[in-house]
Amino acid sequence: MTNTKTTNKEIHERLTAKFENLKWKVQSTYANDTWCICVPYIDARDVIDRLDEVMGFDKWQDSVVATAGTITCSISLLLDWEWVSKSDTGDWKDDKASSSWAFKRAWAKRGIGRYIYDINPVFLKYQKNGKYWDPINDKWEKIKDLSKHINALFSNNLK
Repeated sequence: MTNTKTTNKEIHERLTAKFENLKWKVQSTYANDTWCICVPYIDARDVIDRLDEVMGFDKWQDSVVATAGTITCSISLLLDWEWVSKSDTGDWKDDKASSSWAFKRAWAKRGIGRYIYDINPVFLKYQKNGKYWDPINDKWEKIKDLSKHINALFSNNLK
């Protein structure tokens, strides 16, 4: 939480610190669905927790404004007794997806989680399991927790 001894630089360093355990998802498949490309992401709840932890629940706010075809999200921080905002937009698709996309872009402008764009994707084998497709390990077993599996592969490199 901010206090009179916390500098804006310290706040920025704490906001932009790497997250303990990244989440991973299958972004796409290729080679006749025998391989998948997995990418890291952070959830909006992780960002909200980070903002609460660093700023305090009452020293940050977000707002969402819908205009012709876009949604704009602003994230404002109370710094030196003044609200400082950064905003970005998401294309209009539906309320949740558009506001989530705009929120994601706004927090990246604050530097939160921006480092994940520099992490290379992970390629895993992929196989059909009934009507679903699943990432599989080298033993051809379904990976039950994709994030845990990939984070274990790179436990020292991603922190």
